[in-house]
This record gives sequence, C-alpha cells and structure tokens, in this order.
Amino acid sequence: PKEELDLTINTQPAIFLISYSIFEIVKNEFSIDLNKAKYFAGHSLGEYSALSCAGFLDFKDTLKILRIRGDAMQNSVPKGQGGMVAVLGSKVDFIEKLLKDNEENFKAQIANDNSDGQIVLSGKIQDLEKLIDTLKENSIKNIKLPVSAPFHCTLMSKATKIMTEEIQKLNFKNVENKLISNVTAKEIKDLEELKTLLIKQIENRVRWRESVLNMIENNVNHFVEIGPGKVLSGLVKRINKNVKIDTINNQEDIENLKIAGKISPKILVVKPNSKLSWQYHHRRAEMWRVYKGEVGVSRSFDDNQKPFKKLITGDQIKLKKGERHRLIGLTDYVVLAEIWQHTDPNNPSDENDIVRLSDDYGR
Repeated sequence: PKEELDLTINTQPAIFLISYSIFEIVKNEFSIDLNKAKYFAGHSLGEYSALSCAGFLDFKDTLKILRIRGDAMQNSVPKGQGGMVAVLGSKVDFIEKLLKDNEENFKAQIANDNSDGQIVLSGKIQDLEKLIDTLKENSIKNIKLPVSAPFHCTLMSKATKIMTEEIQKLNFKNVENKLISNVTAKEIKDLEELKTLLIKQIENRVRWRESVLNMIENNVNHFVEIGPGKVLSGLVKRINKNVKIDTINNQEDIENLKIAGKISPKILVVKPNSKLSWQYHHRRAEMWRVYKGEVGVSRSFDDNQKPFKKLITGDQIKLKKGERHRLIGLTDYVVLAEIWQHTDPNNPSDENDIVRLSDDYGR
C-alpha cells in the first residue's frame, strides 16, 4: 500500500534500489563508464546511493543499512510530533540570523541547504507553527512538507545512537572514486572519516549548495543525476546556470548521455536569401543555437518539406537522427553555433553521412 511505501523505513531502500539499478544498467548494458566522474555525491539518503555506486559499500549492505537507517529515523520522534518546512526565496545567512533572534520563542534547525532560495528546516510541530508565523510576518514564502519525521536535526539523536553501532559493522572498501560529504561539503579523505560523517549526517544539515559550489570550484562543469525525478538537477541549475546537467530516468536519457560523449562543434554562416540543403543524417543528431541574426528552418520526419519557422538570436533547437531539415537565409547574414552529436561513437558522422534530398548548389 502507498501508506506503507511512504514510510521512510521503506522509502529509503526503494529509492536506493531504483538509483542503483539505473547506474548498473548504464554501466553494464550501455557500456558507459561513469567511474570516470571526478566526484560522486548524493543528497541525504542519496549519499548512500552515491557511495554504493562508487564502490565504497556493496549493494546488499547498503540496502540493509538503509532499512535500519529509515527505521531508526522514523522512530526517533513519535509520529505527528515533528516535521519540516521549506523556506523559499531567502539566503541561508538570513535564515540563520532569524533562528538565532528567535531562539527563546521556538527551536528549529536548518536540515537542508539546497540552493540559494531553497532551505529546509526541521523541528517539533509546535515550534514549526511559531516559525511559520514568524516567516509570514517577514513576508517569507514557506511550505510545510509532507514528511514522516524531522530529519537532519538533533531530534534524531536516537537514530544517531543506532547508526553509530550499525555503521561500525559494515565492510567499507577503499576505492579510487571520490565522494563528497553532506556534512562538510568536501571530499572524504578515508574510510574512518566516511563512517564518522555518515553518523554525523543524521543530525546535521545537508550542505548541498556548498557541495555543488565546491565541485564547480574544482573544475566540475558537467553533472549527471541518476535516480527517480529531477530534483537535484533543478537545484544544481539554481546554484549555477552555466554547468551542463544530464538526468537519467529512462532508456532515452541513457542514449542521450551516450551520444553526448562524442560531439563536434561547428559554426555556420548563412547568407541572405539562400537555402542550404534539404537533408538528414544516419549517424548524428544536431543542436543549433542562433548566435546572431534571424534565420528560417524547415523540419520534418518525412521527405515533404514543411513551411519554415523563424528563429532569432538566442533560439535553440535539437534535431534528432534522421530528421529532415533545411536552413533558409532571410534578410541579413546569420551566424549559428552547431553541435553534431554522434550516435555511433565508433563510427562518427562526417560529410559522407549527409543525405541531400534537395540542394540548390548541385551537390
């Protein structure tokens, strides 16, 4: 039943199972080596998915410890006595000051520092009601979250005691992959530190915003999210709009990631009142972005040419493999950035892969 699945004792292993399964399919069925990633990282329970996929802990032990973790966290606070509130549109420094200024009135803690403008707080229900009143007085938008317990705060102390004992029983492995800690937002140095930080994670905030910023500062410019949903991709985009993000939920996402590993950038200049070939390709998809000017584009999945659509500076389109297309010059020169995405990495597309159905230049 959904009511049972929604309990954290069941939700945590279930989400891990999905994430780990997708990772294994990507690795084994599609031969994509995600171990080339500079860092592995996950949010809260996702940290366990990340460390297992990275090889620090095997699948069986991870599944077992997450059920124990879920049960311990669920039962640390009687049901209905604790909760979480998402605060939107505020920076963490402001929220920290607000909590300090009101510590005689209510007690709440930052549980998740997700991004600028998205912070989650945990506490007892009566304290959260007072918090919500204070937020409203300051015109701060907030949402009470439908969770079963107040995670990542000192109310989880019972869970900390249980996890301290259980984590020591696990057989963690030394691997070359690097893991970013939720607690410190930094790379974990060794297995003893890993154990300590997993225990501390129970009562401490998830420093996701800082984690992403630290990875970017260490020259990470491409993030791949594996698992159900696209929450982390959205958070990363809020933190830095310039990084590349891929989300893997299904087979099409995996295929897109696979071809993204083999790309060729080009620059096109189209002169006024001209038509490029009505054409398609067998071994590549394409992405176009209009850098300067205006241009017409006709697209179709059959040989019949459709009326063109006008694109202006900043517009971007994606063409699938086999999709017919034609660029049409309008009243002035236009400059486009074009990226070939090779769909067969072992046989990259080239000029011989162009099937011209119509060509004004007689080629």
